[in-house]
Amino acid sequence: TNSIALLKPTVVLLGYGIPAILAAILALIAQHSRPFAYRVVAATTAVVLAIALIWPEIRKYGRLDAPV
Repeated sequence: TNSIALLKPTVVLLGYGIPAILAAILALIAQHSRPFAYRVVAATTAVVLAIALIWPEIRKYGRLDAPV
């Protein structure tokens, strides 16, 4: 088996998944203690990282480039 192929999902999860979860938690914790702009940046970061995490799967299985 190819060890790089086995490592890839873990690296992607570490690179995008965990930071997305942490940014979402930060946005929730900061809800009552930080300015609005701080919360918006944290929430936006969480969403962008989550989209970056699932985007390859959408491209692979969703066929977004297929004609309608």
